Amino acid sequence: MTPQIRLQRQHFDDLQCIREIGEAGLRQVVSAVMKLSVAPIQPSELEAVIRQALGNSEANADVVLRQLLALHGMLRQLDLKPEEVFAGLNSGLHESDWSEADFNKWASVQGVFRELFELPVVGLSAKALDLSYQHSHLMRRAQIITDIRPLFNGDATEIQGTIISHKFLVRYDDVEGEHELSLAMDERDIELLVKQCDRALKKSQTAKVQLNDKAGLTTLIPGKD
Repeated sequence: MTPQIRLQRQHFDDLQCIREIGEAGLRQVVSAVMKLSVAPIQPSELEAVIRQALGNSEANADVVLRQLLALHGMLRQLDLKPEEVFAGLNSGLHESDWSEADFNKWASVQGVFRELFELPVVGLSAKALDLSYQHSHLMRRAQIITDIRPLFNGDATEIQGTIISHKFLVRYDDVEGEHELSLAMDERDIELLVKQCDRALKKSQTAKVQLNDKAGLTTLIPGKD
């Protein structure tokens, strides 16, 4: 049974762009990506290879990579096979306003695009990206807000001093949506947080170097790029 995939406007626009890149352009991308070692790489590295193969077109490379990652996410989330993903994609495209000529042109490129989709290095990179952010809570933004609070005299007619305080504001997502957490911090708390952050960055680099050098494993650090 063909999966029913409902495409959004962004998907139609992206697939139209991929259609217009054409078979020859996508074949160049396949050839370039096939030269990469079969190991997970950062999306930015994969995007750079695709961009170079497409004559340094950043916009086209961004579209190709975005759809590759999105389709791989769908494949894992719905436990589909590649042929089911593309069957569902074609089913969703029938809701577009494409002409017969447009569909014929898509038919001429989808085989090469699927070939690119099925390359092991693409699948590994997409899986690594998904695993990097499969957590119950994802931090979106952190900010330290500094307050200066006045100290008044007894009858509040004069400011006799001030106190400086800090608030650590964290915005994060979970399955229920976006949330905000506010924590009061003193200067010692901030100094300790800086040390912990520096130590965490150092641990990432140490682990990456040792895993690469001693175990021969390609290691990615989410957000490094």
